[in-house]
Amino acid sequence: TPEMLNYITTDSFQTGVTTEKVVSASLAGNLGTYGLTMPWADDGVGIAIGYEYRDERLSYNPSATDKAGDIFGGGTLHELPRSGFSVSEFYGEVRVPIIQGQPFADSLTFEGGYRTSDYSSAGQVSTYKLAMDWAPIPDIRFRASYQKAGRAPNVLELFSPQLSGNYSGVDPCSGPAPTATLAQCQLTGVTAAQYGHITECPARQCTSIGGGNPALDPEKARSISLGAIVQPRALPGFVMSLDYYDIKVTNVIGVIGAATIVNNCIQTGDPLFCARIQRNPNGLLFGGTNNDVGVLDTNANLGFIRAKGLDVDASYRTTIGNLGSLSFNLLGTYVDSFETEGLPGTGSYDCSGRFGTVCGVPQPHWRHSLRTTWTSDFGAELSLNWRYIGRSTFDGNVVGDPFLSQGTDEYNIPSYNYFDLSGSYTFKFLTLRAGVSNIFDKTPPVLNGDLNTNQNGNTYPQRYDGMGRTIFIGATARF
Repeated sequence: TPEMLNYITTDSFQTGVTTEKVVSASLAGNLGTYGLTMPWADDGVGIAIGYEYRDERLSYNPSATDKAGDIFGGGTLHELPRSGFSVSEFYGEVRVPIIQGQPFADSLTFEGGYRTSDYSSAGQVSTYKLAMDWAPIPDIRFRASYQKAGRAPNVLELFSPQLSGNYSGVDPCSGPAPTATLAQCQLTGVTAAQYGHITECPARQCTSIGGGNPALDPEKARSISLGAIVQPRALPGFVMSLDYYDIKVTNVIGVIGAATIVNNCIQTGDPLFCARIQRNPNGLLFGGTNNDVGVLDTNANLGFIRAKGLDVDASYRTTIGNLGSLSFNLLGTYVDSFETEGLPGTGSYDCSGRFGTVCGVPQPHWRHSLRTTWTSDFGAELSLNWRYIGRSTFDGNVVGDPFLSQGTDEYNIPSYNYFDLSGSYTFKFLTLRAGVSNIFDKTPPVLNGDLNTNQNGNTYPQRYDGMGRTIFIGATARF
């Protein structure tokens, strides 16, 4: 009855506030004005120096009903007093033209930079970059750089409230016939008397505890890039750049995954995992109050991510007599490898050309956008864009990789092609424009949501067009 419903229903709300304060100052200039120029160069040495101070704070306050644990399935929530950190940073950059206008060195330039950051939470973090740029002749330029970077955990990663929730999984030590042995279950906190008498997690939903971790260390990265820019004088209007990159991030901040923690504890007995499992006095892995039961899966420093590939940017523009001009622009990227180590020392897997349960969003080897544009002499412009996304293989198809093999041959995604058409016309002070995206109304791949992560509506809108054909019109008037 309505009276019964009113008796078991109450309001619940949570309030969170984050604030950031920034104070910065910088100074930049060309020291050539003061005579600091290399003997074989015309341009002077350029410098930039600066200082920045930031203060970031977070607070969280749930309602009284949440604090009392009165909301079914919500657990007992706790207030987080105002918490945060501050950081002071000093940085400097320099650009030194070494040679200009000489044989085999139309230009040779060095760039360097250094930044030191003192975090109240993470301590001292230093980063730097070294780069060279060499053009033997005006038609071609080579460039190379090495950079060391760092990212301290932000205020949410550090101080977000630790809250109980559910994760999809089963307790391998529950039920009258557990799938794990007594010895394995004892690693997770089960006693001999409890073994075979532990209630299973309801609806395959065990309890996990997630949130911030004030003990996080900064992420660290190093990147190497090698590139070339070609602009031949024999082919006016043509420019192409090729850049190879190798980027590796270590101490990646993320979560291990509650099911992974339980499985790794059973298989290895490693305290890194086993210490995160909290059972109640009866051995259950669900329920509890005050975050005292469940798998502790707060933010942690994990393994590494390493990406290697090639970026391409090419354009060409030419006149076509009285009809105006025609231009082409290609933006493409080739992912050679996208390697991930989930936990330090446990091994890595490559997600280039793959998607699915482990790899998540598809990482095709090749993607590009090729735009062809006709520009008239009387204010009209017409553009056709071709978006190409290469094929991806479900990570469960990979044979011989213990991180990826799932024993199925389904859910591969073929290559996708999208075409967009747009045009504009300018007459004096008025510009009219219109266009159609995804002209042929190509639908995105529809996949089994139970087997793939990071989906929305059984597809990946991060990669594929989930809207279908869209039409736009617009006008701009200038006075």
